[in-house]
Amino acid sequence: MLCAARDAVGGDSILVDGFNVAAELKSQDEDLYRDMTRISLTGVYKGDGHILRSSRPVFREDLNGHLTQVSFNNYDRDTVRLNEAHMKRAYEGIIAIDQFLNLPENQWRYPLAEGEMLVFDNWRLLHGRTSYQGTRRMAGTYVNREDFESKLRRFDLL
Repeated sequence: MLCAARDAVGGDSILVDGFNVAAELKSQDEDLYRDMTRISLTGVYKGDGHILRSSRPVFREDLNGHLTQVSFNNYDRDTVRLNEAHMKRAYEGIIAIDQFLNLPENQWRYPLAEGEMLVFDNWRLLHGRTSYQGTRRMAGTYVNREDFESKLRRFDLL
């Protein structure tokens, strides 16, 4: 994420370690953590000529039970259609996770200046920003996880 222009007050970038949030939830309520690895929530993004939709659990683990991805975005969540028991657990999990995400001690905040850039693992870190007044232009891009891992394997780094 590159700050291409900034004439604003506020607009701090916020990063939260999703793996730490998962560990906090797991230590407080292992059953709820487990449910959040099994109950899929659907997210949708509509903009820039695209409609992106995916459905997956908030916490995704590999076949060995190691956390590999955290997906949590209240703004892009689509309509949730689950049976009553899963719906109740999903909302309990969403509320608990949201509370952890909003604890000041879990957040790193920084006001990106014009020309500064953040590079981060979008499968681990959750990101947002505070409100701002003025103008701010950001540019961002994503690198496909499989392409990145392919490069790491080429150089025996994975």
